[in-house]
Amino acid sequence: MSNLQVDPFERQLHIETVEQKEEAIARLESRTTKAEQKSYASSAVWGKKALNGHLSACSDTVSERLAQIGNGRAGQHYAAVRKCVGKCEPEVLSLLAMKTCLDVLGKESRPTYIVLCTRVGHSVQSELRLRYYQEQNPNLFKKISNRFHSSTGQGQKLTVLRKGFNDEGIPWSTWSTTTLHEVGAWLIDCIQRSRGWFTTQTSQESKRKRATIVRFSDEFLDLKDHIMERARELASCLWPMVYEPIDWTNDQIGGYLTGVERGYKLVRGGCTLPQGDLCLEMVNRLQKTAYKLDKRVYEVQEHCFRNMISIGKFKRQERKEIQNTLTDTSTEDEIKAYKRKRRDLEDRNAQLERENVRTTEVMFIAKKFIDEPRIWLCSNYDYRGRIYFVQPTLTPQGCDPERALYLFANEGPVNRFWVAFHVATCFGLDKATLSDRIEWTESNANLITAIATDPIGNMSLWANAAEPWCFLQACFEWFECCLACTKTTSNLMCGVDATASGLQHLSSATLDKTSASLVNVCKTDKPVDAYAIIAEKAKQHVRPEVRDWLNRRVTKRTTMCLPYGISRHTSRGHVRDALLDEGRDLSEQGLLTEITTAIYEHAIPGVFAGPIKVMNWIKQVVRQKMNQPGANHLQWVTPAGFVVRQDLRKPITRRVNTHLMGVGRITASVYLGPGEVDVNHHCSATSPNLVHSWDSALLMFTFSCWDKPWTSIHDCVMARSCDMDALSKEIRLHHAEMYKGEPLKEWAEQIGVDVPDDLMVGDLDVDEVNDSPYFFC
Repeated sequence: MSNLQVDPFERQLHIETVEQKEEAIARLESRTTKAEQKSYASSAVWGKKALNGHLSACSDTVSERLAQIGNGRAGQHYAAVRKCVGKCEPEVLSLLAMKTCLDVLGKESRPTYIVLCTRVGHSVQSELRLRYYQEQNPNLFKKISNRFHSSTGQGQKLTVLRKGFNDEGIPWSTWSTTTLHEVGAWLIDCIQRSRGWFTTQTSQESKRKRATIVRFSDEFLDLKDHIMERARELASCLWPMVYEPIDWTNDQIGGYLTGVERGYKLVRGGCTLPQGDLCLEMVNRLQKTAYKLDKRVYEVQEHCFRNMISIGKFKRQERKEIQNTLTDTSTEDEIKAYKRKRRDLEDRNAQLERENVRTTEVMFIAKKFIDEPRIWLCSNYDYRGRIYFVQPTLTPQGCDPERALYLFANEGPVNRFWVAFHVATCFGLDKATLSDRIEWTESNANLITAIATDPIGNMSLWANAAEPWCFLQACFEWFECCLACTKTTSNLMCGVDATASGLQHLSSATLDKTSASLVNVCKTDKPVDAYAIIAEKAKQHVRPEVRDWLNRRVTKRTTMCLPYGISRHTSRGHVRDALLDEGRDLSEQGLLTEITTAIYEHAIPGVFAGPIKVMNWIKQVVRQKMNQPGANHLQWVTPAGFVVRQDLRKPITRRVNTHLMGVGRITASVYLGPGEVDVNHHCSATSPNLVHSWDSALLMFTFSCWDKPWTSIHDCVMARSCDMDALSKEIRLHHAEMYKGEPLKEWAEQIGVDVPDDLMVGDLDVDEVNDSPYFFC
């Protein structure tokens, strides 16, 4: 089909109904076949559906029959079952048995009954063995388990744990072959009684030998076919559009031409409440922004993809094999060292596919659309009003290598200041003054020229930048527009980012000048770095020898996530990761706790007392509201008219905990309706959701009437260099006007509470933001 001869509408319709559908079905069937061949049919679509839909009935049967054994009623295999698995939860036994049967029968067309029973018995024994180890020595179990990663196989886990506990003199009495068979046979019988999954037949293996063969029953095969057919109907890849997306209205589904069939919603999560005009205007204007892919960046990425080169978040790593250097004369230490090295390499290889998969998908889609003169993306909201692209991969909201592939389709005059600003910011000078950033770009003409004229040969010059791919793209643009002067227009997406936007909103909402001045709401000569301030404050609460460890990188994630209700546990993880990235030794007991306490309990409350006070008050009033009779959700309207419906319930699900398989959330086959209101979740979620709704309201005010190319990543907005001056002015103006309306009091009135007088500090003139160069920078 020639792209030049086909009407764009017809071509887009063909892409959605044929190309995307065929690719999605091919991937579905490939994943299914791969899972079945690896004896993981339970992870395929049909296997997951069978488990989720039938676990409840099977576990009920197991429970009833275990109760009969407990009452002294005899039955086939009852002695082995009572002795070995009588205390194990019916849900766990059912899950292990069903999963094993699916895995075996999904791969083998004619497994014998003895083989299937023994496999199920082995699965149950492995689970009980791990439980036994944990009960006998929890510390040793935890120590060994911490060595495993997400890709570690079940067999490897068992082998390592078995050796570790045997070395400590804690052996497990392995079941006999007879016991394995009897336990497996009993559980298979439970599945058959409750679900009728299997059928058997006698096979003549030889003149004197017969074997009982197990197969899926016709009823189960019909179920499997139905599941796969439904999966094929719903399967679809989500790619950019070559035709402008359909506008959203409160009565019409927007985005893809086949959006109705796909069942997309204006607001994700099932909310069907009508939304205000500004909300509709912004989402439709974003969908009207036309893009094109950057061939300059794509060619470099294609080179890296072909040659297995990883740069930043562009992951392209190949499997490595270890050469066996052992000989008959190898010592025991040499053998151990080789096995350890081989294990580490196998662990690395097991994780490669997961790390590489996004890069592979990005390049797959980019190749399809690299020559398109104009492409568009579909957008919608989450229930808080945050705007997202419907496409999950290769969007401006993606990571650095994805963003660097995008340019606006419509070019505009070059604004030298903003292009220079973008070059330096992507290099890593995002905390430098505006003048320092411009000076850095202007004074590094030789570096930029070398990168732009030979990006592959000079890869070392840009690969270690803060955002290497966006920096590469910016170097191309600066060279062509401002050095070689081969272009007089630019379609580069220049971005400005809010400084801890959650704290900006909370401090503005309470007119708290002290907090606002720490996040660049007020005018300053240079950007205020709240993360560095927190680090300096935290140094007062740790021992002298580790004070140098505390810097903005260590405190950034905790401070940034403060308005979103970050827990101490999560903060501890962020602090640990940052310190380990810097090569710090955290082996000393209590050291990480000391540093986390200094940041989370001392520095942040001391610096941002106002925002924390607001958050605590929000939690308090929400708990009071949600504990009132009949309260089941919170609802408010943002200053921009977006209706937020926060309906948080405890899901009615069956949780099955196993050591062998981790934690599986299994949904009962019969839907019983939504669970009870999750009051604790409402209390923890309202403050971050309120901040997110204000964040989105600011964008709605700014972009609902914006008629130039733009895009955003929540609190980061991007436009052409020629439009950045106007955009910077607009976003500040709307922030000031929004907080003159006292949205915190407006929110409180909507949920029926009053804002305490001491919560409003009142010493901030929000118009100051109009003169703050680093509010968004």
